[in-house]
Amino acid sequence: MTDLATTAPAFVEMAHRIVWCTVATVDANGRPRTRVLHPIWEWDGERLTGWIATSPLSPKARDLAAHPEVSLHGLSLADQMDRIYADDWAGLGEMMLVSARKLAAVGAEVLICPDNTLHQALALVRDRSPLPWLHIAEVVAAEARARGFHRIGLLGTRWLVESRVYPDALDAAGLAWVRPDPAARAAMNRTIMDELVCGITSPEQTALFAGIAADLQRQGCDAVVMGCTEIPLVLSDATSPLPTLDSTRLLARAALTWSVTG
Repeated sequence: MTDLATTAPAFVEMAHRIVWCTVATVDANGRPRTRVLHPIWEWDGERLTGWIATSPLSPKARDLAAHPEVSLHGLSLADQMDRIYADDWAGLGEMMLVSARKLAAVGAEVLICPDNTLHQALALVRDRSPLPWLHIAEVVAAEARARGFHRIGLLGTRWLVESRVYPDALDAAGLAWVRPDPAARAAMNRTIMDELVCGITSPEQTALFAGIAADLQRQGCDAVVMGCTEIPLVLSDATSPLPTLDSTRLLARAALTWSVTG
């Protein structure tokens, strides 16, 4: 049997790559509860000590107090990616309409898509949707304006950053925006698609996104939008030189607020 001194460092390194996990439990009345947990381990050469970190956010508390009905639908990710790689945004938009119609048929009242990149296709079919959409970039633009930001840097996949998804929403809100240079866009896209979506995280990724944010700061930006679901895995206000706008979290909060308050 391998001794602890040999296995502990590798275990700590593996656990910290995981970053977070979702734990499901039930309360005393048998109702399901879920919580995102962050495992933190420390090996001092003799003893392996672990902590579990979590914190309830106000949207979670509101959600537990008045839980809206939620229905989900998603078509094959492989089919979606085939269309993205082929720049077939019209075809991708038709796929989004399929989901929209199915959700409308089961009684949904409003739609959201937590994928930033897919919003490039939404623009082509939004007027044919059977239900209204909460647009992720419009939600982010409203938050940026409410917080007093004026010039927003764009972080995300190559398809998202080079699209009009955020520029159109920010223009409509009277805000300026800046795209990173082509080399930075390529580096972000490679990191997101080849590493983050595969569950691979590292300090080098944090340094990459923080460095791009610093360059955007030198170009006059006063905030950056994290325009990809995976970016918050490695970047936050604590590691970014600029305030961050977490698009996925902001959209979720907007959807919850809409559901609870109308």
